[in-house]
Amino acid sequence: MIKRIFLFLIFIIVIGCSSQNSAPTGAATTVTSTLDIVVQDTFKNGIGGADIYVNNQVKGQTNLYGESKGHKIILLQGNFNLVRAEKDNFYPSQSNIVSATAQGQQQIVITLEKKRTSLEVNIKDDYQNKVAGATVILHNEDNSSTIKLGVTNEKGLATVDRVSDGKYFLKVSAPGYTSTHSMVEVLYTENKDQVFSLQLIRLPHFDIEVIDNAGWPLDHAEVSISLKEEVTSENTFLQKTYSDSLGRAVLENLLFHQLYVITVKKRGYATITLEERPTPYHQSLRIPLMLD
Repeated sequence: MIKRIFLFLIFIIVIGCSSQNSAPTGAATTVTSTLDIVVQDTFKNGIGGADIYVNNQVKGQTNLYGESKGHKIILLQGNFNLVRAEKDNFYPSQSNIVSATAQGQQQIVITLEKKRTSLEVNIKDDYQNKVAGATVILHNEDNSSTIKLGVTNEKGLATVDRVSDGKYFLKVSAPGYTSTHSMVEVLYTENKDQVFSLQLIRLPHFDIEVIDNAGWPLDHAEVSISLKEEVTSENTFLQKTYSDSLGRAVLENLLFHQLYVITVKKRGYATITLEERPTPYHQSLRIPLMLD
């Protein structure tokens, strides 16, 4: 009899414990798990000291040293968590959606891209005039490959965005000018926006202004140039162009001290022929035409 009573008591205790540990039907349970967040740069190097955000709340920073550099282990709850990382001098990451799981620890890898410098290149000629349409090329330091390319606007400016830290070979060229180059060093932590000014030297040329006998500009005047020793017919000219609404025309890519023959024609006006040598101090000509 006593044995039966003893077994009955044990049965009652077991049933009571089971009742206490069983969740009521329909009660919600919250899953909690651990998440190993690995923050690295684009070269897969761990980034220490990165701030970890979960649902816009800071959960600490990634480890700074050792094999766990760039790691941060956090507790995760629920089915919808927005996880992201931020670090000075890096672009913030996008948010990752992570759910807690009963399957054990999870791991996600967040890659941060280092912030880069915006380069502004200012190009002027040897007369301090802005040079539009100049091609700006950024090469590797060893000049082996092109990194970035830009073209100057009407203000002589070209912008090369998101340039990584390092040393580069900057080359600038434009029609009618000698090309130029310079070694530049980019370091975002010192200058987030850097400006480089380079000068292009115009090749020998003649800036022509065609006017009438009263000093008014003449447009659509034909302006041609030939070498003195090759003037044998009308087809031997090196260049031919026409004056614009302000009477201006440009003869480019000449040689200093070479003797040239310049011919200017316009219907209703007498043709004029000049012999000129371009020099560094003589590259502008004002040519009057007389009525025929």
